Amino acid sequence: AGSPVTKRHVEQRILRHIPPHHLFQIVAHVNAYQDFLPLCSHSQITHQYPSQKDHPQTSEFRATLTVGFLPPLLSDTYESHVTLTTPHHSSVSQPTPHQDWIIHTQSIPGTSKLFDSLSSTWKIAALPSEEEGSNHNHSNSHTATTPNDDDDATGDGCRVDFEVTLTAS
Repeated sequence: AGSPVTKRHVEQRILRHIPPHHLFQIVAHVNAYQDFLPLCSHSQITHQYPSQKDHPQTSEFRATLTVGFLPPLLSDTYESHVTLTTPHHSSVSQPTPHQDWIIHTQSIPGTSKLFDSLSSTWKIAALPSEEEGSNHNHSNSHTATTPNDDDDATGDGCRVDFEVTLTAS
């Protein structure tokens, strides 16, 4: 076995007319992945961890996924620890500083035969209203945006920051 190789991919997208909570619910619905994700032939939440009273906006679970071409010939089944964090608001009109819906996944070591580690993070935020304006910082050279996106995107929709990191030996 050679030395480990790590690959990282980062993207940012502006999705108009898609509320952030709706996209969060789709991405968090792991049991349905096999119904709509290409190359995913099985997905199941296998363990729901108890809620933590000091972090009511966070939930955690363990999930098993099978991905690949022509299962079982070219496929891999692995497990991940998934953490879901929703924004908490003091009121509808005065949200607290934490505005992102976050989904973080981390593969469980030793469960994959193809990679050593796989992690991903989705950060989903509402676009600022017209009155608030917008300050987008595109300083990350690995960031990609959809064509025709502009830096003054405001109103109905969401901003999605996605990052995935894979390490294999």
